[in-house]
Amino acid sequence: MLRRVVLLAHLPVLASVWLLTGDSWRVLAGVAILAAHAWWQDRRLASSPISALSIQGDRCRICHAGQWLDASLHSATIFAWFTQIRLTSEGKPYHLFLLADNTDPDAFRRLRIWLRWDSPLATGHQNAH
Repeated sequence: MLRRVVLLAHLPVLASVWLLTGDSWRVLAGVAILAAHAWWQDRRLASSPISALSIQGDRCRICHAGQWLDASLHSATIFAWFTQIRLTSEGKPYHLFLLADNTDPDAFRRLRIWLRWDSPLATGHQNAH
């Protein structure tokens, strides 16, 4: 759904480039740039993001593309308003970006406390399996 919205958002820009520029080479250049951007955004959105994170004890699991994967916690950047978690699963890196206003406040607070004080990162162990 989001991929379609992003692609459709390029149409008004394409139309305005077509209408506002008189030179054919500017129109062609604008269309080429916007088409390349639309293609790049579509490829970026095609690799589905992490949709869920599950932490039980020292075990982390992520839901990526509808499949649950075991993951190890690599590192984290923790602020009151923003947290970035870097995980690896089967040798592939994953990044999870969480903003305070997009999550449940209590769950976000518990996650930040766990990352700072009780996670494998806090205790010095690098493997969260």
